[in-house]
Parts: sequence; C-alpha cells; structure tokens
Amino acid sequence: MKYNFKIKKETKGYSAECVEIDGIFTQGETIEELESNMKEALNLHLSENDDEVVFKMPQKTKKGWVPVEVEPSVAVALAVRQARLKRKMSQRQMQTFL
Repeated sequence: MKYNFKIKKETKGYSAECVEIDGIFTQGETIEELESNMKEALNLHLSENDDEVVFKMPQKTKKGWVPVEVEPSVAVALAVRQARLKRKMSQRQMQTFL
C-alpha cells in the first residue's frame, strides 16, 4: 500500500504533503531526509490516529507525485480497521468475525 506525496522545493530544503490524507506534512534539508520523514510521518499518522477515522485509500500515482510505502504492520492494521468501520462493528465483534 502506497500513499502519494507532493514535494515542493523550499528556500532551505524541501517540504512534502500527503495527497490523500489531510494533515500529513513534513520537511527535510535533503531529498533523502525528506523521503525518510515522509515514511515516518505517514506511518505515525496512520497508526496513532483515532480508531474511528476512515482514511481514503491510496490513489494511482500521478505525474509529480511521490509514492511512499506504508509499513506492512501498519497497512494490515489499517485494512482491518477500515473493514471493521465499514461493517459498523466494534473491535470485539471484529475479533469474533476474524
């Protein structure tokens, strides 16, 4: 699972914003630092957010966007949470369902 970021060159370094999920911003002095920060910001946001938030699923990468992969453990937890919320189930009900 990969979410997309738009990168912008700043006076000093770079900044990036997630295309599909509002509120994920990061920056870095180099492209390498920015790439690391994008992955960290994305995974933290997805794993530490409220259990009742339904995130948009990633879109197909378009020109000018940079795909950032979600860590497998975060992607699985996100998929289970999205399925649970779609079915309007509690965590306990979902446990029984699985």
